[in-house]
Amino acid sequence: GEADEIPDFTRRRDEIGDLSVVLRDMTRGLFTRVDDIANFAADVAHEIKNPLTSLRSASETLRVARSETDRAKLIDIIAQDVARMNRLITDISNASKVDANLARDTAQILDAVEIVANITLFYQQTKSGPGAEVVDRSPASDPIFIRAFETPFAQVLRNLIDNALTFSAPDGIVEISAMADDQWVTFAVKDYGPGIPPDNLDTVFERFYTQRPEGAQFGSHSGLGLAICRQIVTAHKGRIWADNWLDGAAPFYRCYTCACGGFVAVGALEPQFYAILLEKLGLPDAYRSSQNDKDTWPDRTAEFARIFASQTRDDWAMCFD
Repeated sequence: GEADEIPDFTRRRDEIGDLSVVLRDMTRGLFTRVDDIANFAADVAHEIKNPLTSLRSASETLRVARSETDRAKLIDIIAQDVARMNRLITDISNASKVDANLARDTAQILDAVEIVANITLFYQQTKSGPGAEVVDRSPASDPIFIRAFETPFAQVLRNLIDNALTFSAPDGIVEISAMADDQWVTFAVKDYGPGIPPDNLDTVFERFYTQRPEGAQFGSHSGLGLAICRQIVTAHKGRIWADNWLDGAAPFYRCYTCACGGFVAVGALEPQFYAILLEKLGLPDAYRSSQNDKDTWPDRTAEFARIFASQTRDDWAMCFD
């Protein structure tokens, strides 16, 4: 039956009225859950069909391949598709267990600042080879207490950091922080990558969204990481969103006019490159601490513009070479 078939006795001021409210809410929640499961199953079927189709095509072609080179290429394709399916099935299994795990788990009082510090330390100690550095940018060391499910909540931060690392330069940084105001505790994971198209700022949290940076290995991401983040954050009565922290007004990410009428493009997004820019322009090193303070951007932009206008484009090219 439909959820609205249960009689509405909410106007009654007795136990029957209270029972009506509870039953209607439970039924509505049950139908929503059934719809979610049906949609999830449809999404899963669609996503698994892609590597299966590729596997079938490669295996059929392998039978008639004449050269060892062609056979080797087809075997590589099959291996990649198998790995992709393995990742998909593993992530789908994890996503399907989130709600059940949260229902069985017990929320605890946790220190948000300590969580950030521990996760940052984990990434720093397990880092091997080239890759962006994870840095703790929490503004204060005083404890910020929250009530949360420890393991799932840590998974949210790990998923966000892993995603940020994917879009970061090998010598870049990913910043993570926790801060509190009168009502909310806010966790932020910030990278210096290319940003997200404005139309996709909400889409990135949908299941199987897999837009990756150029050069990333196809099929190496299932597109479920951020969807799981939203699922867990929603269960904590919170909200999660993505934003592009650059809005076009940043003095360190724009074009400046030179004395010759030419232009210089500046893209010193990351702190270490911003420090080099300040040095080349002869500006105080103290400016580094206010790089992301938007209140300083108009004055800093005017100062940068005045300095770049003092020399030709060729002069600046030699300066930054």
